[in-house]
Amino acid sequence: MQLLTSYELKRLTRIELLGLLRTIATLLPELREGTRERQIALTNLQNIRRILWRPTMTCQP
Repeated sequence: MQLLTSYELKRLTRIELLGLLRTIATLLPELREGTRERQIALTNLQNIRRILWRPTMTCQP
């Protein structure tokens, strides 16, 4: 698993982010505690959640 940058994540749609979140969360129990792969997965989950929950900028008249 590779570490996803915030730039890569910001380019994804909400649906794509949610799918990626689910995929990583499903794989997480299979990763051994303390491994680099698990740490990358946890970091990706945190970054995806941060992107999903940030306020969107919209213009209102």
